[in-house]
Amino acid sequence: MASSSNGGIAANGGIAVNGGIAANRGIAVNGGIAANGGIAANGGIAGINYVVLIFEGAFSVRTTVTSSPQVASSWVQQVLRSWGSLPIGLVKVVGLTIEPQPNLLPGDDHPAAVLQLCVDQDCLIFQLLHCNSAIPPALRSFLNDPHFVFVGIDIDRNADRLQREHGLSVMKKKDLRLLAALALQNWDLLGADMKLLVREVMVIEMERPEAVRTSAWQQRVLSSQQIAYACASAFASSELGNILLAD
Repeated sequence: MASSSNGGIAANGGIAVNGGIAANRGIAVNGGIAANGGIAANGGIAGINYVVLIFEGAFSVRTTVTSSPQVASSWVQQVLRSWGSLPIGLVKVVGLTIEPQPNLLPGDDHPAAVLQLCVDQDCLIFQLLHCNSAIPPALRSFLNDPHFVFVGIDIDRNADRLQREHGLSVMKKKDLRLLAALALQNWDLLGADMKLLVREVMVIEMERPEAVRTSAWQQRVLSSQQIAYACASAFASSELGNILLAD
């Protein structure tokens, strides 16, 4: 069996470790990605589906990476089929995070490049800068659907950015730092980052490489490390929301 390490690619059932990509039913560990890519009829990438292993393989998250409005709409429709008919008064938690194009020079004010959404173990990574400004109506409606509450760190600021930069409004939202501070009666958590919240609430150590956080999120083809990072952010937000908003 073939194998690859340190970000390599293993195909045909091989094993990829340390953030590598394993294709064709391969196995990825240590935050790696197992990929099964779909190609559009015109030869462009419509959307690539991955299984991202989170928290040292404790969770497998089905992840769609796309700039296609049609693929993003399909992901939303799948979520709505599963959760769009909840009884009145019940809501489903959705993790929401964004990744901005890095500001490298004084005066830079680049827009959010990537929007991540996660419902349980299904994640969408939508490349906002490459959708030709064609935000799908299904996504707009989803973000304002009363059956869903969107959770994240600094969620109000991120929602404001989505509105200002991409015309996307988010109706129901909760900030994870406030929820955690109230639940644990620890007001220091109001300034916590994702790594600290995951440690305090889930008792799990989460890797958050600074080099990936500040990488080129505006590029058309995201690296395996970027995909793993983006998925982990949205999934952790979803899991934290499920815990902190549980009845």
